[in-house]
Amino acid sequence: MLEVYNDALVITGFIFVIMLVIEYVNILTCGKLQKAFSKSKLGQYVISAVFGLLPGCFGSFIVVSMYTHGIITLGALITVLVASVGDEAFAMIVLFPRDFIFISTILFIFGIILGMIIDLIFSKTKFDKVLQCEGFEFHTGKKCEVFLPGVIIPQWKKCSPHRGTLTIVLILFIIAVLFGEIMHETQSWVKISVVLLSLIASFIVSTVPDHFLEEHLWGHVVMKHIPKIFLWTLGALIFIHVMVSYFNPENIGTNSKWLLLSIAGVVGLIPSSGPHMIFVTLYSKGLIPLYILFVNSFVQDGHGAIPLLAYSRKRFLFVKILKFTIGIAVGAACIFMES
Repeated sequence: MLEVYNDALVITGFIFVIMLVIEYVNILTCGKLQKAFSKSKLGQYVISAVFGLLPGCFGSFIVVSMYTHGIITLGALITVLVASVGDEAFAMIVLFPRDFIFISTILFIFGIILGMIIDLIFSKTKFDKVLQCEGFEFHTGKKCEVFLPGVIIPQWKKCSPHRGTLTIVLILFIIAVLFGEIMHETQSWVKISVVLLSLIASFIVSTVPDHFLEEHLWGHVVMKHIPKIFLWTLGALIFIHVMVSYFNPENIGTNSKWLLLSIAGVVGLIPSSGPHMIFVTLYSKGLIPLYILFVNSFVQDGHGAIPLLAYSRKRFLFVKILKFTIGIAVGAACIFMES
């Protein structure tokens, strides 16, 4: 259970760093980041799909954060969650690299096409209403100035509790990652990425004017979002931990393809990395066909969708049900074609 709490802290910490950087860049550019993405939906789909291809949940967290800030569409969110296979990507690369490239390519293309279709269908409905949280705004004129060298030292001489708290938290987070207190089983490139983003976040916290820090970083990101994200993430991980302890997918048989298909889809619904590894293992041993692994890979998205729970349970369920339905349909078609 301590590991679950640790995972919740890591996910929340990473999401906090991403949100802080997104908030800073959007204000720094006076909303140009948001406008740039809104100009090209195709660009959104392609970028989201590329982030989804990154092994682990790193890319998914970034895109989910962008979605919750109204920067990308629902279709682009669908794209990244289709293209991503979570931490299982690392095992696939080692065990069967050629098949991994094939699966990733199909998911990449499928994700972009599905994202386009979703936006086309829901573009004029209330469900497609941009999920933009209150407090995320950009200003014009002088208020866009978030880096003023002349006020940095005076601000630190009169350091506010909020600036001091955020700086200490970020430093402790970086130290914990570097010394393996957290993320000790994570790939090196992911650790490096997290540390670099955290260093950027530390620079932001250290240099932004008091107004930006108090109103945007503390009042909006920390007070409005972080507690909700942590509690939902912790609750989801505890539920998954309890559920997996009672259901061991390793006990499934490999004789009935319909049973395998159903279990691959149901296990794919679990918003976690770990349970899906059994399908990677079974395929590497030649015990299940490729399409069963594909269905599980299509339905699942690792931890990537968990932060979405804190913002919209309706959209979280929509994404899961959509992917499950399509995944099962694809698997069923493969079984019929095979027989």
